[in-house]
Amino acid sequence: MKKILKIFGYTFLVLILLIIALPFMFKGKIVEMVKEETNAMLNAKVDFGEFDMGLISTFPNFNFEIENVKVEGVDKFEGVMLADIKNLSLKVDLMSVISGDEINIKSIHITEPRIIAMVLADTTANWDIVKATGEVVEEEVTEESASAFKLGLKDVTITNGYVLYKDETMDLFTEIKGLNFNMNGDMTADVTNLNTHTTIDEFNLGMEGIDYMKKAIIVADADLEADLLNSKYTFKENEFKINELILGMDGWLAMPADDIDMELTFGAKKTAFKNILSLVPVVYMTDFASVKTDGKLALDGHAKGTYSETKMPAFGLNLVVEKAMFKYPDLPKSVNNINIDLHVTNPDGDLDHTIVDLKTFHMEMAGNPIDANLYVKTPISDADIKAGLKADFSLASLQDVMPLEGDQLEGDIKSDLSVAGKMSAIEQERYQDFHAEGSFSIANMNYKSDSLPYDVYLNILTLNFSPQFVELAQFDSKIGKTDIQANGRIDNIISYVFSDDEELTGTFNVNSTLLDLNEFMSEEEVASTEESTSVEEEPLAVVEVPKNINFTLKSTFKKVIYDNIEIDDMNGLLTVKNQKVSMDNLDMKLLDGAMIMDGYYETTNPVEPSFKFDMDIKDFDVEKVATTFNSITEMAPIVKNCKGKFGTKLAINGVFNEQMEPNLNTLNGNGNMKTKNMQVVDFKAMNKLADALKNEKLRKIDINDVNISYQIKDGRVYTDPFDVKMGNTKGKMSGSSGIDQTIDYKMALKIPSKDLGVSAAMDKMNAQASGLGLDLKAAETVDVDVLIGGTFTEPKISTSLKGMANSMVDNVKEQIKEKINEEVDKAKDKAIEEAKKQAQNLKDEAKKQADKIRSEGKKAADDIRAKANAEADKLKNKGGNFIEKKANEIAAKKLAEEGEKQAQKVEAEANKKANDVEAKAQQEADKLVADSEAKIKK
Repeated sequence: MKKILKIFGYTFLVLILLIIALPFMFKGKIVEMVKEETNAMLNAKVDFGEFDMGLISTFPNFNFEIENVKVEGVDKFEGVMLADIKNLSLKVDLMSVISGDEINIKSIHITEPRIIAMVLADTTANWDIVKATGEVVEEEVTEESASAFKLGLKDVTITNGYVLYKDETMDLFTEIKGLNFNMNGDMTADVTNLNTHTTIDEFNLGMEGIDYMKKAIIVADADLEADLLNSKYTFKENEFKINELILGMDGWLAMPADDIDMELTFGAKKTAFKNILSLVPVVYMTDFASVKTDGKLALDGHAKGTYSETKMPAFGLNLVVEKAMFKYPDLPKSVNNINIDLHVTNPDGDLDHTIVDLKTFHMEMAGNPIDANLYVKTPISDADIKAGLKADFSLASLQDVMPLEGDQLEGDIKSDLSVAGKMSAIEQERYQDFHAEGSFSIANMNYKSDSLPYDVYLNILTLNFSPQFVELAQFDSKIGKTDIQANGRIDNIISYVFSDDEELTGTFNVNSTLLDLNEFMSEEEVASTEESTSVEEEPLAVVEVPKNINFTLKSTFKKVIYDNIEIDDMNGLLTVKNQKVSMDNLDMKLLDGAMIMDGYYETTNPVEPSFKFDMDIKDFDVEKVATTFNSITEMAPIVKNCKGKFGTKLAINGVFNEQMEPNLNTLNGNGNMKTKNMQVVDFKAMNKLADALKNEKLRKIDINDVNISYQIKDGRVYTDPFDVKMGNTKGKMSGSSGIDQTIDYKMALKIPSKDLGVSAAMDKMNAQASGLGLDLKAAETVDVDVLIGGTFTEPKISTSLKGMANSMVDNVKEQIKEKINEEVDKAKDKAIEEAKKQAQNLKDEAKKQADKIRSEGKKAADDIRAKANAEADKLKNKGGNFIEKKANEIAAKKLAEEGEKQAQKVEAEANKKANDVEAKAQQEADKLVADSEAKIKK
C-alpha cells in the first residue's frame, strides 16, 4: 500500500507539474499558428497584444487569451480600424494541441469589441479582407489544404460591443452601442438546441439624412432548433423587444448553400398603441413612461421563399392603428384620432409586384388635422403612384403636445397636394396623363434650439406643384446671421422621389447680403467656470456635396464669411452636379483686391475632397494673405516677411483633408505673379547675408513691378529667375521652397563696390600700385553669387566673391592698356605733327617761289606796258596834217592796247606758274601727312 501510495504521489506530482508546464510548452506553438493563419488569410494589418495561457482552472482545456487584437484596413481603408477587441478568450481542447493536427476551439468570449464596417460608393467593403487563393504564397494555406483550426463550440459570448456600419451606396448609417450577446448549446451535434440572448443599449439607424431609429433599446431572446448538418434553424420560444414594442417570430430559415430559404411570420405580442409609439424617437426619449395613451395596434408580417443575389422571398406587412391618442401629463394639449391603415404586399418575391397601400394616415395635433395617403404599384418597371397630403397647422402647437427639450418652434404650414399617374408619363413627357397639383408653404417659421448655435427663421417658402416641375415661387430665410433669398424651379422631383438613380435638377436665382459659412461648419463648446467662460471652436469638417443633385444657381452674395476670410460682392454661376460644385466666372472682392475664379470642389471621396481652381487675382494685400491663409505660410513662410500687393494668374489643384485644410503634399499648379510695391523685411536669410557682406542695405528686398513665374509641384513651389533690388544692389533670384520648410534659392547680385566692407584693403593695394603708375580702384559693381539653403528658420548662406577679384584684374588690365594706348597716341601725334611741319615748310617754300614768279611777271608786264605807252605817246605827238595826226592817234591806241595784251599775258603766265608751284607743294605736303598717318595705323 505504501508503495502504491508513493507511486500515486509521484504520478500526481508529475501531473501537477505537467499542468503547470504545458501552457509554457505549447504557448509558442499556438501563437505561431495564430500568426501564420492570420497572415495567410487576411489582406489587412493585424496586431496582437499580450498572450496568456492557463490550464489549471480550465483543465482539461487550455484557456487561451489575447489582449488588444487590432485589424486595420489597407489601400482605400488605410487608417480605418475594422476591429479593435480588448480581450479575446478561447477555450481549446488540450489533446488537439498535443496531437498538433487541429486546434479544437470549444468556446469564444469577446470583450469590448469595436467593429467599424464600411461600404464605399464603388461597393468596396472594408471587411472583404480574406485573400483570394491566388494571393497566398506557396508556403501558405492553399485552397486544398485544411485549416489548422476546428470549431467544437458550445458557447459564444460578446460583452459590451460597439458596431458601426456605413454604406455609401444607400447612404445608410447604423450604430450599435452596448452589444451583449450569448449563444450556448452543443454545436458539435448534428441537431441541437441553441439558446441566444441579445441586448443593445442604444441602436441608431439613419438613411438619406433621416433618423429612423434613435437611441432605441433592444432585447432579444431566441431559442433555436438547429439542424447543423443541413444548416436549418427553427424558431421556438422567442421574443424581440424594441423599446416597448414586443414582437414574436415563428418559422424557420435554412442556408444549405449560398441562398437562404425561409418561412417566417412575426407579429406584435402586445396590441396597445403605446407599444408602437415607443418607436418614435422624439416621443420615447422624453419621459415616455408618463405619457397617457389610448388606442389599438395590429402589426404582423411574413417572409416566405428564397433570398439570394437574384431572388427575394414573398413578403408582407400590415400595420393598423385605430382611434389612438397620446398626451403628456404636463402639456396642455394632445394628439387625437390617430388612425393608420398600412399594407405592404408582395406575393412572389418579384419586387415589381410589390404594392404599398397607405390607405389612411390621420391625426389631429392640438386640433389641427393632418391627412396623408399613398398607393404605389409596379414600383420597378413603371411606378404607378397615387398620393396626397393635406395639412393646415401651427408649428407652435407642437410645443403643446410634445416636450421639445429646449427647442422653440413657431410658424404655419399649409399643404394641399395630390399626385396620380405613372412614371412613364413623366419620363415620356406626357404630362397631360399625370396629375400633379397643389401647393406647400411655410410662413413665419422660427426655430430655436439648444443644440444649434444659431436660430433658423423662414419668412416664407412657397412651392407650387405641376406634372412638369415644382416652382420655388418664394424663399426668404435667415439662419443665424445668414440671409438667403431664392426662386426658381425643380424638375423631375417625382422621378427623384420614387427612383434611386434619378437625378434631381433645378435652376435657381440665389441672393444674400450675408452668407456666414462658419456657422454651419463649426460648433462652439462653452465651458463655464466660477471666474470665466472659455469658448473652444472645433475644427472645420468636410462639407459634402449631395448626391444625385443637378442644380444651377445664379448667385449674388453681398458678403461671404468663410473661416477667417471675408469676401464682398461675390457674383457668378454655381453648378452642383455629380457631388461637385463648379464655379464659372465667379467674381469677388477680398484681401483689398479682386479675384475671378473658375474651377470646382468635389466630394465623391468625402475623406479627401478634391479641388481645381483657375484664379485671376488683382491687388491682393500680401500681409492679409499671410494672416488669412495658413496653408500659404506653411508652403512659403517668407510671405510672413512681405509687405505690398500682388496680382497673379494661378491654376492649382489638390485635395482637402478631413478638417477642410489643403493637403499640401497634393498641390500642383503654376502661375505668373506681378508685384506692386512689394518688400521683404527681416527675412532671416537676408539678415545673415547682410552680416556676411557687412552691408545693411541687404536686409530689405524690393520686388516692385516684377513678373514672377512659378510652379507648384508635389507640395513644392519653384520660381523662375526674377529681378530684385536691395538699396543700390540689383540682381536676380530663383529657386524653390517646400512644405518641410526647406529652401533652395540662388541670387546673382551686382553690388556697388562702395557698399562692400573692404575699403581699407583696397586703399593698401592702391598704395603699393601707385609706384607703377596704376590706380587699383575696384570696379563700379561687384558680381556676387549667393546660395540660400537650409530651412526658413535656420537658413544657410554661402557667397562667392570671385566676381570682385575678376573685376580688379580686369581693371588693372584696362589701366595698362590705357597706359600703352596713351604712349602710342603720343607717338602718333608727334609723327603726324612732324609730317605736318614738313608739309608746311614745303608749302611755305613754294609760296616764296610763287610770290617771286608773280613779282617778276608783274615787273616784266609793267615794262612791256611802259614801253608800249612810250611808243604810243611818241606816235601821238608826231606832227602832220589832220589825217596824219588822226592816223597816228589810232596807231598809238592800237600800240598801247597791244602792249597791254602782251603785259597781261606775261602776268597771267607768271601767276599760273606760281599757282602750279603752290599746288604741287600742297599735293606733296598732303601726301607727306597721309603717308605718315598710314604708317602710324599700320
